[in-house]
Amino acid sequence: MKKFFIFIWEIVKIVVISLAIIIPIRYYLVQPFFVRGASMEPNFDNGEYLVVDELSYRLREPERGEVIVFFAFRQLVAKLRDGRRRPQ
Repeated sequence: MKKFFIFIWEIVKIVVISLAIIIPIRYYLVQPFFVRGASMEPNFDNGEYLVVDELSYRLREPERGEVIVFFAFRQLVAKLRDGRRRPQ
């Protein structure tokens, strides 16, 4: 029985350490996106997967020719509303 609890404890430690590493990287360094629609053609096609660098534009201004990913105003408002009106 003691071996089982040691095994479970090891699994919990691995999961907690993994989340402590992955979550900050996911939200502050890189973020994945899927291209939706034809608005980014010819550079990116519908359904392509992009990994966006979140750190560069905190350190410097965007330069000509770089791709910038942002939320449309309607999406941003909807996201803010959903965050405030979560059922409890």
